[in-house]
Amino acid sequence: MSLCLVMIVKDSGEEIIPVLRAIKPYLSSYCISDTGSVDNTPDRIREELSGVTGSVYEDGWFDFGTNRNLVISHAEHDYPSDFYLMLDDSYILTEGNPLAELAQLDPTKSANYLVRIVDKEKSYFSGRVFTKGQQYKYRVHEVFSQPAEGALNLTFTDSVSANHHQRSKKRFQRDLEYLRLDRQQYPEDPRPLYYMARTYQMMEDNARAADCFRKRLDMPVDSTNLYEFYNSYFYLALIAYKKFIITRDVDDCNASLDRFRLCARLFPHRAEPLYHIATILTYFYFESNQDEIVQTLEKAIQIPIPDDNDVFYDVYTTKIPYRLAFHYYRTNRHKEAVEVIQRHRLPENELKYDNLLLAMNGFRRGTVEHHPEPTVVIYATDVVNVPWNGAHFNEMCSGSEYMAVKLAEFFASRGQRVYIFCVCDGLEKEVNGVFYLPIKQYYPFIKKTWIDTLIVSRDSSKLSYLPHIRNVFLWIHDIEPMGDEFQTSHNFRAAVVLTESHKKHIMRSFQLNEKLLQVIPNAIQPIPQSPASLSFSKQSMQFIYSSSPDRGLDYLLPVFKEIVKRYPHARLKLFCNKSLLSPQSALVIKETPEIIWSSRVSREELYRHYSESDYWLYPTDFIETYCITAAEAQYYKCVCVCSAVGALVDTVGQRGVMLKKPVSDPGYVEEAVQKIVFLESNPNMKEVYRTRAHQWAAEQTIENIGVRWQKFIQ
Repeated sequence: MSLCLVMIVKDSGEEIIPVLRAIKPYLSSYCISDTGSVDNTPDRIREELSGVTGSVYEDGWFDFGTNRNLVISHAEHDYPSDFYLMLDDSYILTEGNPLAELAQLDPTKSANYLVRIVDKEKSYFSGRVFTKGQQYKYRVHEVFSQPAEGALNLTFTDSVSANHHQRSKKRFQRDLEYLRLDRQQYPEDPRPLYYMARTYQMMEDNARAADCFRKRLDMPVDSTNLYEFYNSYFYLALIAYKKFIITRDVDDCNASLDRFRLCARLFPHRAEPLYHIATILTYFYFESNQDEIVQTLEKAIQIPIPDDNDVFYDVYTTKIPYRLAFHYYRTNRHKEAVEVIQRHRLPENELKYDNLLLAMNGFRRGTVEHHPEPTVVIYATDVVNVPWNGAHFNEMCSGSEYMAVKLAEFFASRGQRVYIFCVCDGLEKEVNGVFYLPIKQYYPFIKKTWIDTLIVSRDSSKLSYLPHIRNVFLWIHDIEPMGDEFQTSHNFRAAVVLTESHKKHIMRSFQLNEKLLQVIPNAIQPIPQSPASLSFSKQSMQFIYSSSPDRGLDYLLPVFKEIVKRYPHARLKLFCNKSLLSPQSALVIKETPEIIWSSRVSREELYRHYSESDYWLYPTDFIETYCITAAEAQYYKCVCVCSAVGALVDTVGQRGVMLKKPVSDPGYVEEAVQKIVFLESNPNMKEVYRTRAHQWAAEQTIENIGVRWQKFIQ
């Protein structure tokens, strides 16, 4: 029985390594098409699959369906096999034996078979195993033309990293164009319309998404696309709910409730609508609807996990049981709450259930280990799912990871015993006095260790109120904390936010008492320099950009092109991951000699370029909660010109020039250019901005911010 791995890849980075390692033992050969990597993806594939016959081809890009068919033709011609397996570069085999499954099938029959794909939110079926003669249909969201024969007992986990997520975001516009072409080619087929709706929804263009979902409901439905029909109802309800979250209007609230109730009636085998009904009633009608909330959740918990596409798995295994147990507790039905906890306790929800048991005095204490020095634990989440620690940062690490490391090192330098829990598999060790441990050890560790200070970064569901944890803090780096629940307890001290604007947003969204919110900004760590080197010899009209490309580069480049027309000596230095560039940005960079691109460099090298640069220009619609890059630019006396959105009004504010026009307004380009023209004609004003900015940023050091943290937690 022979199995050939077939893939199309581009700039897969380190994320492809576990994919290849998991499937390699089952392979007879591989045939992989690279469509233009600028990293070392082809070499990494050859290295990981050494000992397996195969090739990496270099092919141009057409569209997803065409390129999949192209690599299939390569495989069938050069590596004829009984079966072929088409994987994405983030699909890791986690359950099942492919060869055992294939042994039961007829390799002479032209057919394709489904496997289960599971990601952080949901599970779904996808045609991935096939024999000779199969072809894909559609340019994007492609499927085999021939219906699947059935599903195999194989599960792949879609291990989507921040890299993959950003890569997906930048292809939305391209996907929409493919979907429009597919709609023209297949006007009676509802699939392209459904995925247009989903793409608009992921772009947060909810008006267009809702319009497409409604049109999809008017088109035919059969057993092959029933999930599209259900999801159209479900996502229309979800869009109405998100509108209410923004407006807080009672009519919008009732509209979302009505849609979820309709969805629950039409699809009684799905529990997700019931869960959302209970959620809305919990937060907005709790006192008058306690009985309805419990009855809704009791009904939902009886529904088995359906064998459907797009099932939100954790709603069934974790969210519904926890919410029901929580409401039993709130209504003094402690016995029922404990029974739910005992029936549905899983490793992934053990922490939340123990918090409930603590509230009901039902938690059984175990032996706790004490360390002689004060113990600090920082939970750093698994958002960056490529291993890292304080000595091994990767391109996916951002401000929250950087701050976790620097704050931990500050505490360690003050004689405290500090642990960081993060994705550090293979890198578990002590670095600069900080112990790095993998996330899977987080709850077992805190359950048996006396902890003076627990700082949970980003994810409120990881807050623990065990009696041997003295002080608990939620460190909110995002617009809002990750996690569905945000409960407090006797040892919860504060939610730490990064700016005043961030604080106001959290107060509005969660109705938190202002006393439970503390503003402590992020920090920078300038390279120690002599007084003479702080003169900052500036290169006139040199601009610098070092944020993630998806945050503002697409908006910066049109401005810079106009600047070059007026100031031919202008230069733009870019320091970012090239694989995350949008196609239009990549083309502009290639065709503009005044733009110098570099991948990530050392912090010392980056700061040298900051010290030489004249301007930090950042038109954006990304809602920053702090922006360390802006603070670094100010320290090195770049004149900051940026959009007046999110926390930039605090981090830059009056120490720089704020752009009033949003980037959705084409006039933002001319506004930004005119700001630069004004500054160039007023050099004294530039110096005022430089001085103000440097004086402020010089106070935002790790040492100073660490002292603020230390005083606060004491």
